[in-house]
Amino acid sequence: MATATIVNGLSVQGIQGMVELVKAQPQVARAVFYATTIWKSGFHNEATVKTFSLGGARDDALRSRPASGPGLHSSVSPSRGEGT
Repeated sequence: MATATIVNGLSVQGIQGMVELVKAQPQVARAVFYATTIWKSGFHNEATVKTFSLGGARDDALRSRPASGPGLHSSVSPSRGEGT
Protein backbone atom coordinates (compact mmCIF):
# COMPACT_ATOMS: atom_id res chain seq x y z
CA MET A 1 0.00 0.00 0.00
CA ALA A 2 1.45 3.36 -1.07
CA THR A 3 1.75 6.17 1.43
CA ALA A 4 -0.05 9.36 0.48
CA THR A 5 2.17 12.41 0.08
CA ILE A 6 0.73 15.38 1.94
CA VAL A 7 2.02 18.93 1.33
CA ASN A 8 0.47 21.86 3.20
CA GLY A 9 -2.40 19.60 4.20
CA LEU A 10 -3.20 18.60 0.61
CA SER A 11 -2.83 15.18 -0.98
CA VAL A 12 -0.39 15.49 -3.89
CA GLN A 13 -1.97 12.46 -5.57
CA GLY A 14 -5.42 13.99 -5.13
CA ILE A 15 -4.31 17.25 -6.76
CA GLN A 16 -2.66 15.35 -9.61
CA GLY A 17 -5.87 13.37 -10.12
CA MET A 18 -7.89 16.59 -10.21
CA VAL A 19 -5.51 18.10 -12.78
CA GLU A 20 -5.83 15.03 -15.01
CA LEU A 21 -9.65 15.15 -14.73
CA VAL A 22 -9.70 18.83 -15.73
CA LYS A 23 -7.38 18.13 -18.65
CA ALA A 24 -9.72 15.38 -19.85
CA GLN A 25 -12.97 17.27 -19.10
CA PRO A 26 -12.31 21.04 -18.92
CA GLN A 27 -15.99 21.80 -18.35
CA VAL A 28 -15.82 20.39 -14.79
CA ALA A 29 -13.59 23.31 -13.78
CA ARG A 30 -15.90 26.03 -15.13
CA ALA A 31 -17.00 28.29 -12.28
CA VAL A 32 -19.67 30.99 -12.53
CA PHE A 33 -20.36 33.40 -9.68
CA TYR A 34 -23.71 35.16 -9.46
CA ALA A 35 -22.91 38.56 -7.99
CA THR A 36 -24.63 41.86 -7.38
CA THR A 37 -22.61 45.05 -7.23
CA ILE A 38 -23.93 48.21 -5.60
CA TRP A 39 -22.26 51.52 -6.34
CA LYS A 40 -21.86 53.51 -3.13
CA SER A 41 -20.02 56.64 -4.33
CA GLY A 42 -16.93 57.58 -6.33
CA PHE A 43 -14.76 54.48 -6.57
CA HIS A 44 -16.56 52.77 -3.68
CA ASN A 45 -18.77 49.77 -4.46
CA GLU A 46 -19.92 46.66 -2.65
CA ALA A 47 -20.22 43.20 -4.17
CA THR A 48 -22.46 40.41 -2.87
CA VAL A 49 -22.19 36.75 -3.93
CA LYS A 50 -24.68 34.13 -2.75
CA THR A 51 -24.73 31.40 -5.34
CA PHE A 52 -22.31 29.96 -7.84
CA SER A 53 -22.03 27.00 -10.14
CA LEU A 54 -19.12 24.65 -10.52
CA GLY A 55 -18.90 22.30 -13.48
CA GLY A 56 -22.35 23.41 -14.61
CA ALA A 57 -24.07 22.45 -11.34
CA ARG A 58 -25.64 25.47 -9.63
CA ASP A 59 -25.95 25.19 -5.88
CA ASP A 60 -28.08 27.84 -4.17
CA ALA A 61 -27.74 26.17 -0.76
CA LEU A 62 -23.99 26.47 -0.25
CA ARG A 63 -24.25 29.65 1.80
CA SER A 64 -26.71 30.45 4.53
CA ARG A 65 -26.18 34.14 3.80
CA PRO A 66 -24.47 36.05 1.00
CA ALA A 67 -20.77 36.84 1.09
CA SER A 68 -20.48 40.59 0.94
CA GLY A 69 -17.65 43.06 1.10
CA PRO A 70 -16.24 46.28 -0.22
CA GLY A 71 -15.06 46.35 -3.79
CA LEU A 72 -11.64 47.46 -4.84
CA HIS A 73 -11.25 51.18 -4.96
CA SER A 74 -8.36 53.53 -5.36
CA SER A 75 -7.37 56.55 -3.36
CA VAL A 76 -5.64 57.84 -6.52
CA SER A 77 -7.58 60.60 -8.28
CA PRO A 78 -7.28 60.70 -12.09
CA SER A 79 -8.80 64.21 -12.01
CA ARG A 80 -5.73 65.44 -10.10
CA GLY A 81 -3.36 63.79 -12.59
CA GLU A 82 -2.50 60.92 -10.22
CA GLY A 83 -2.21 57.35 -11.39
CA THR A 84 -1.39 58.18 -15.00
